[in-house]
Amino acid sequence: MQTRQFRAALSELDPMMRWVREILNKFVLPPKAKRFELAIEEALVNVIHYAYPAFPPGVVELAYSTQEGKFDFVIKDQGIEFNPLDNPKPFDKDATLEDRDIGGLGIHFILKMSDSATYQRVDGWNVLTLSQLT
Repeated sequence: MQTRQFRAALSELDPMMRWVREILNKFVLPPKAKRFELAIEEALVNVIHYAYPAFPPGVVELAYSTQEGKFDFVIKDQGIEFNPLDNPKPFDKDATLEDRDIGGLGIHFILKMSDSATYQRVDGWNVLTLSQLT
């Protein structure tokens, strides 16, 4: 598994995403790569904004692995324990802006633009794994 660490700060989002694009261009077919990139970016923005409220910026560790027919991208942080997949808010695409609740759209994107997503808390780390069939 290839791994890279960044500071969990908005100023690091561009370098993170450059690295993500390099990796996706090698392992994920173009039509799926762009959608998967958006899912990863949304997850990273959530970590940057919410994982380290008391002592920002913390660390975000990115990793990937490939298996025959499957690509996994792992986002780890040592921030507050949070499972984004636990009870996601339902997203009503037909609701007006006034009728929509705040929040939940990012998780909706992550789930819709990845083939699967899993969460674990391991040794003080939030571990979000997004998978894409290749």
